[in-house]
Amino acid sequence: MSSHFPRLNLDRPADLDHVLRVIHQHATKVAQMEFGSELGRDKALKAVVDKMTKRLTGATRAKIERNLLYNGMSPHEYARHSKGVEPFDEELSRRLQMLNDQANNLTTEVIAFRKSLPARRAQAMEKRAAVIRALEAKKEQQRRAVEKEHANKLREESRPIALDLKRKAEAADTLKQSVLDITSLQVVSPPVADVDSRASDSRERTGETRQALADNASVVEAAAFISFADESYLPFSGSVGHVQHMYLYTLIRRNHWCLHA
Repeated sequence: MSSHFPRLNLDRPADLDHVLRVIHQHATKVAQMEFGSELGRDKALKAVVDKMTKRLTGATRAKIERNLLYNGMSPHEYARHSKGVEPFDEELSRRLQMLNDQANNLTTEVIAFRKSLPARRAQAMEKRAAVIRALEAKKEQQRRAVEKEHANKLREESRPIALDLKRKAEAADTLKQSVLDITSLQVVSPPVADVDSRASDSRERTGETRQALADNASVVEAAAFISFADESYLPFSGSVGHVQHMYLYTLIRRNHWCLHA
């Protein structure tokens, strides 16, 4: 370190330029005081004085730079650290702090979400399985309902018709006997007492015939065929037998609904 200049600690390089400018001005004033008005008239003298002043300023700069610090750093270190450095921006600093806080919060949320992801996935899979089971149960219920309906329909179609053969036979015998009794009546009108007796018997058998008609439709149909399909059973017009036949025919037509019951 030079013994002529103590170590200087400046804030920035512009401060050194200001110091050298002050030294140059002071040297110029000293030369003017030494040579006076002659310095203004003699150009050669003025040129020599200016040259000597510049050399003095340059030598002083070299000595000062060897003992100079900028904010505690050497000029080389200061030049290396000061590249691209801008003044401190408080607004930018606040924004940076806010973004940093948001990043920390998002990181915390992501960590919590990743921890809860297996449980959430298990819940979703359980819900999906429950929905699938419900759909399968619904389909199975519908299938069983269709099968039950089809089975009931087949059972109804295959159900045998209940027939009372004994009662059919009795009704058939009654009808046949009624037909025989009616056809055996005389063609010529008998006495009144005989007519009344025959009419009473005919009414009794007609009642039995009516009951037989109500009991079984199939036998009624057979009796009607036997009674009216064969013309030999029909007596002459105007006889009592014809009246009885017409009465029986009226009963059969009146109870015709029994044929398809």
